[in-house]
Amino acid sequence: MSKIYAKCPAAITDKVSEIISKYHPTLAGVGIKIACLTVANTEEDEPALLLHGYPCAAVVKILGAKDRARGVGDAEIVFDEVVYNDLSAEEQNALIDHELTHLEVKRRPKTGKPVFDAYKRPALQMKLHDRQFGWFDEVAKRHGAKSMECKQATGLVLSGKQVYFNFDLKSKLGDGVTASVKLM
Repeated sequence: MSKIYAKCPAAITDKVSEIISKYHPTLAGVGIKIACLTVANTEEDEPALLLHGYPCAAVVKILGAKDRARGVGDAEIVFDEVVYNDLSAEEQNALIDHELTHLEVKRRPKTGKPVFDAYKRPALQMKLHDRQFGWFDEVAKRHGAKSMECKQATGLVLSGKQVYFNFDLKSKLGDGVTASVKLM
């Protein structure tokens, strides 16, 4: 498997800047610089981008001192080129917003002012997901309500139904798709 990395086209970097301005004023306020890359795989059947062994659409990381000193950026987002290009404009915006939400500006505990590094760049830290699941269907089938899988799924439905399930499945899945979801 051979991967090919490339600088993102201006359309993507412009969209990243727009999303920062619109949804991430804290990042915009410190003048964050995001390096954007795409990755493609020469093996068309294989995903180009993996995270913890799972295919993903994009990944973000905070760049180290050497990259900051070279002016590469403060953080880097790598997009799976094929996946990204298959998304609608709204889905691309959501993906970019997701990756940027991982980035938080470090702040001084007493004053709340941003911390800057030796290169006068904002010090960043990674924000974890609000929810993270690793489920095995077979465990849920064997142990039902006693499994972590079912407990987490129940908790998600009960606490997050207006956030995660507030949509009409038929309009999202299309005609000819039968789906039934009953929320309490």
